[in-house]
Amino acid sequence: MDTNTAITVESLIAQESSKVALTANEIKVLTSFIHALYAETGFSDVDANDLARDTGISTRSIRGILSSLVKKGYLQIEPQDTGYVIIYLLESKYYLHPEWRNDTPWYYTNPADQGKTYAELYS
Repeated sequence: MDTNTAITVESLIAQESSKVALTANEIKVLTSFIHALYAETGFSDVDANDLARDTGISTRSIRGILSSLVKKGYLQIEPQDTGYVIIYLLESKYYLHPEWRNDTPWYYTNPADQGKTYAELYS
């Protein structure tokens, strides 16, 4: 990516969708989801209702789109005992978040990877 180009969620997902077949709705939901990730790396309190409100896509359709993004290796969904369902961006996809992409994992399975960012490791 050109270093003079602003790195945005939209530009990162456009670049990703040129490599991986993502539907228009998957792009819309993934973009909305990543925009909603506002706290520390890895944290999410985003749910299907949030995404439905933001995208204008029905909650029922959102659930199907989320399921597809899970199958494609972008998201993980964890139901809670309270009935709330938390959606997480998989760590291997942190490079799609403009801020998280520059973080370094706290662990390394390969010593040669030490000090590399998520963008360097996975994108």
